[in-house]
Amino acid sequence: MKEEQFRALLEKYLNGAATDSEIKSLLNYYYSFEQEISDYPQTNSKELRRKARAFMQGSEQRKKVNAPVRWLVAASILLFLSFMGWLTYQQYYLQGEQESFAAAKGEQKAITLSDGTEIRLNAGSQILYPRYFKGETREITLSGEAYFNVSKNPEKPFIIHTEQMDVKVLGTVFNVKAYPEDETTETALISGSVAIHQRLGLQKEIILKPMEKFVLHRQAFISAAQEPSVEKKTAESNKKMEAVILPLNMGKKDGPEAIAETGWLQRRMTFRDESFSSIAHVLERYYDVEISFEKPAIAGYRYSVTFEDEELNNLLQSLQTAASFNYRKEGKKIFIY
Repeated sequence: MKEEQFRALLEKYLNGAATDSEIKSLLNYYYSFEQEISDYPQTNSKELRRKARAFMQGSEQRKKVNAPVRWLVAASILLFLSFMGWLTYQQYYLQGEQESFAAAKGEQKAITLSDGTEIRLNAGSQILYPRYFKGETREITLSGEAYFNVSKNPEKPFIIHTEQMDVKVLGTVFNVKAYPEDETTETALISGSVAIHQRLGLQKEIILKPMEKFVLHRQAFISAAQEPSVEKKTAESNKKMEAVILPLNMGKKDGPEAIAETGWLQRRMTFRDESFSSIAHVLERYYDVEISFEKPAIAGYRYSVTFEDEELNNLLQSLQTAASFNYRKEGKKIFIY
């Protein structure tokens, strides 16, 4: 029985409208729930259990229960389920249980977590999350790219762990891109606010404003792991910067759909001065293929282009018009030369 069904049945019982069969269902639910958690440690709840059982056993013998007693019975049920049931069940039975949710290459998937947070995974992505959030935070781990609409709870921040950074939010809409094979890790904020903590290098907390993105270069992260004293570089001094905050890329249209960083939600790919090798990583995930370069120089070609749910052959032919190369397909493998 779901919690909503239980509460509806309890309300009928309180109003004296419950039938004998519904009262029996309520009693059976109580006893099944009590039995279900009986194997888990109890501390100082024996008296509460004894009183709840006494009330329930007494009510079982009565066809009609007057209002005061009915309220006492209901109160005992609520006390038992609230303090013995839901909390004990979550604390002991669900402790340490982690769920995995993934989107394979060539697909996108959506999931709603127990707190109401909505997540949409891009191709080749995975999250690890608890079935229920306990403690003072809500924490998950992401590998890949995901769009988040976090359920607001100021007293329980939502934290996303990636290889290179942690993103902390209270309730907001944003996109995190953290594929291990990509050159950069990015967090793009659509609305609300997020705080970013880097795993290595800069230790200063970074706060994003709406329509901004934080970009961390993977090479800088690797350097920081080898040399913790690496200092922040600006975009002007070195293109391979450790970290930088940039405005989101907006297309010609208006509204959220025009944001390049979340274009994958509409099956749109936008590249801004990106190398062919970086674009190849995106294509591999999007079309579930393997791309290799037989001439390394071609991997360095740079493109600024947008594709709207294009077939792979048409896309490659469009790239050919901007820079000369050839390719051949062998099953799911594409060789570029």
